[in-house]
Amino acid sequence: MTDADLRARGVATFGEAVAGAMTYDHAGDCGVDTVGTLLHARRRSLGAGLTAPALHRARARGCRTASLQSTPAAERVYARLGFRDLGAILEYAPAR
Repeated sequence: MTDADLRARGVATFGEAVAGAMTYDHAGDCGVDTVGTLLHARRRSLGAGLTAPALHRARARGCRTASLQSTPAAERVYARLGFRDLGAILEYAPAR
C-alpha cells in the first residue's frame, strides 16, 4: 500500500471534529475503515455522509468492490448503502 492508496475525511461542527472515515484501495477493492462519530454527534447520518461519497470516488478511481467490518450499531447504516453481511470475524486479544 502506498500513501496514494490511503484517504481520510472528516466532519467538523462548530469547530469540533465529530466524525471521520478512512478508505484504502487494494486490487480493485475500496476498504472502508475507521468510520466513527463521537457519541453526542450520532444519529445525524454523518457516517453515511462520509462513506457514500468515498464509495463514489472509489468507483471513479476504478474500484469495483468495497468491503468493511461493522459494529452491530452500524450494520443498518451500511445495509442502506448497499453492503450485505458475508459472515462474522472473530477477534482475539491477549488476556490481561
